[in-house]
Amino acid sequence: DCHLGNHVILSNVSQLAGHVTLGDWVILGGLAKVTQFCTVGKHSMIGADVKIVKDVAPYCLVGRNPAQVEGINKIGLRRRGFEKDVIDEIENFFDVLLFSGLNNRDGIEKFIKGKNVVVEVEEVINFIKNSTKGIHR
Repeated sequence: DCHLGNHVILSNVSQLAGHVTLGDWVILGGLAKVTQFCTVGKHSMIGADVKIVKDVAPYCLVGRNPAQVEGINKIGLRRRGFEKDVIDEIENFFDVLLFSGLNNRDGIEKFIKGKNVVVEVEEVINFIKNSTKGIHR
């Protein structure tokens, strides 16, 4: 009952529990595990031997045990033709959201206050707001 997007890469011995959703261009490293009902957003990369127990927002680079977001998947985005300005804006958003000490709601509000938000960041914000399991931070 899993749903895999286009261009997904599952490395050796990666595991998906039931009802997992992987967005387009997701990469799972070797021995990566995704627990049931989790969603991994598009263009995310999960490192080797990482256990995902919450949703992973689009464009994230996740590593370590326990799993945590280490940044965005910049190299993957560059390879797929994302403009530098868009990549920088995605990175700025995650810097505010994840590394400023604010919770999700306050981080989103701080970032969008008084600025035009690019489509890619709007998609991430909608992903976070619609997450039922919470997101890895």
